[in-house]
Amino acid sequence: MSVTVAIPIAGMVVLALITPLTLSGVLYLVGTVAFTVGLCAIAWGYKRGRWVLGLGLVLILAVAAVRMLSPQNGSIKQLLLPHGTISCGVNCLIDEQDAALFSTRVLPFVGWISPREQEGLVGAMHAGYQQMNAVQPLIASPFIHTYLGLQRADAFDAVVIEPETDQPPEWGLIFLHGFTGNFTMPCWLMAQTVSAFQSLTVCPSVGWKGDWWTANGEATLRETIAYLHQRGVNRIVLAGLSNGALGTSELASKLKDELAGLILLSGASLDAPDSGLPVLILTGSRDERMPPELIRAYANRMGDQATFVALDSDHFMLVKQFDAVREHIDQWFRELP
Repeated sequence: MSVTVAIPIAGMVVLALITPLTLSGVLYLVGTVAFTVGLCAIAWGYKRGRWVLGLGLVLILAVAAVRMLSPQNGSIKQLLLPHGTISCGVNCLIDEQDAALFSTRVLPFVGWISPREQEGLVGAMHAGYQQMNAVQPLIASPFIHTYLGLQRADAFDAVVIEPETDQPPEWGLIFLHGFTGNFTMPCWLMAQTVSAFQSLTVCPSVGWKGDWWTANGEATLRETIAYLHQRGVNRIVLAGLSNGALGTSELASKLKDELAGLILLSGASLDAPDSGLPVLILTGSRDERMPPELIRAYANRMGDQATFVALDSDHFMLVKQFDAVREHIDQWFRELP
């Protein structure tokens, strides 16, 4: 039994050692290793293994308690909408950087990320997390509630990023996540693309599939728009990434009276009706998941209101080519009526 436990833990340790971890991630890892060593020692008849096991468990629980009980202070916060209450708790248990970078190391082994897609991805993601964590060290992430199946239209996590101004925001940006669920860092990156316009950015959560075109997805989006109206924001741009871009393109015609424009990143639905709204379409010329020729076909069907840009990147261009993405969004935003 001890060997059965120790082998996967050893594999996790190896992967963790080649992954940039936060301080809490390192402490969790040390606690897990101590707990496992103590467990194995007990199985092998060493009574002192109980002390090692206990120390590991205490370290894990201490780190968890500090993270879950610490307040969210700063411009990046997580709310439970439509209630509007600040939500942290379990969603603060694990630093998003540790979970995201570690899973990015693992996903190629199960075929969810190709070797070409993984090239430079961990480094680009780590750079994004370093920039975000420099602004605010403790940040909640909706991914835990998402994988527990707790996101629904009448109670969903939303990452809210306030503009750096004391004036009421004029613009609002809603960003719909893609497959694998809502993560704070991509939301923060999108907020930076419109920071010059003092936009209030809100990133709602739906299931891990990113199925915004469902009844639950549409209801969640409508509640998010209602939240922005409550904040006094009436000029709203709807953006989406991957499956979020598919949802954005499909829901736009239903909500066109509420929106000033659309931004589609790495995705679009060929069956989406024309909303008549200005739309910026950014795709990677080497995208293996959403072929750029299909995205271009959508842009051609949208006509003059569409701005199509193909960057030299893949499906993960938001993190890999962030500066270029930011430049194109900033320019398009300035030309909105």
